[in-house]
Amino acid sequence: MAQEFGERVMNKLMRILARDGVNNGAKMNQALNLLARYRAREVGAALYTGGGALVRSGPFQGMGFTTEPQKATSRRSCSAA
Repeated sequence: MAQEFGERVMNKLMRILARDGVNNGAKMNQALNLLARYRAREVGAALYTGGGALVRSGPFQGMGFTTEPQKATSRRSCSAA
């Protein structure tokens, strides 16, 4: 699956760079954004594989964290005191 994701990223990168009518600055911006998101996902996966969902250092060392984002609550949904 990891190779499959890497191939999809590579294909998207090639499509970005091959676009005609788009200036090189915009292409570079899109390509770097794509590669940064890919790298962040790879680093996160390596950290999770190496130690699970535990904070390894700092003031929260040893605490677990959830792998799914928490839903934001709306101010309107909170009751006024």
